[in-house]
Amino acid sequence: MLEGIAPSIACPMGGGPSLNTDIGGIGVRTSFYLQTLLLACLSARSGTLSEISGALYTLIATNLALVVTSLILGLKSTPEISFQDALVVFYLLHLSWTTIFFCLPACNRFAEDLKFLKLWSIVQSYMVFTFAFALLASAKSFGRSPGCNQNAALVIFRPFPMFNAGLIVCWVLVVGVVSIYTLILVKEYIPPPPKRLRQLWKRTTRKPVDLVTPDPGVYSLTGVPQGSAIETPEYPSKSGQQGRYRVHIAWDVMIELIVITILWAICVMNTELLIRWNRFEASDASTSEWQFGQVLPMFLITLPLVNVIGAFREFGIRPFPNSIQRRD
Repeated sequence: MLEGIAPSIACPMGGGPSLNTDIGGIGVRTSFYLQTLLLACLSARSGTLSEISGALYTLIATNLALVVTSLILGLKSTPEISFQDALVVFYLLHLSWTTIFFCLPACNRFAEDLKFLKLWSIVQSYMVFTFAFALLASAKSFGRSPGCNQNAALVIFRPFPMFNAGLIVCWVLVVGVVSIYTLILVKEYIPPPPKRLRQLWKRTTRKPVDLVTPDPGVYSLTGVPQGSAIETPEYPSKSGQQGRYRVHIAWDVMIELIVITILWAICVMNTELLIRWNRFEASDASTSEWQFGQVLPMFLITLPLVNVIGAFREFGIRPFPNSIQRRD
């Protein structure tokens, strides 16, 4: 009799126990949301490696801290987080890990060494994967109040049950991401072929170069034969002069920022809907959500915010100057 009513007592709202604010509170979530958005904006606009790498290090450290805390609290003999708490962490880590994965290549336009940053990125990636595997492998018994786990729901624009089809989808997604990421690492860090083999390959695959033979009787206005490689048309950048006016707007950056904002908003919306549809038990109304554990993570966005403001004040939406070039 008691076993039959235990889940209803632990889950009076048909969802999960109260949200553990130490890992999923409003301050923690807001810190993750803003850090990912600011990092994405920095990768698109900043002209300084220290600004991008600083934001990357901060978000990587935040990911590692959240993963370690969640594993300790969820797998200890007396768990302090529920399965629904772990799903919130899963969504937050998905957002931040994806942001790091796509923003890290932005550092390649600088000539500085990035080995240590890439190493930390790899470490945090496999720590995130470890958390995902541990969560999925012990889904039915994970955390406190395991009787509530059957009530858990995933949200991708709309809720659907976590178990059965939802669990299969998560396994396919996680295994696919881990496999692709590992293949990318192997391809990037595999030893290059010997020098002699590369030379032989280039020699056998080299294509003949078509030489342009200009007509000696046809010359351009500058006195250089047409078709010559040194003839380069120039367009004045000021209005009123002959030629076309060049608008100094980096349209690729504009499109990138728009896409970043849309995808970021979709991830934030789904995370907040996850909390809503899992119907966490209401906490004590007399206790404020904005305590020390929620205010402290907000200070992590201070430096990235200052750097984003400085980057847009320096470059605006103009193309980068020629002094900032992509590394060969």
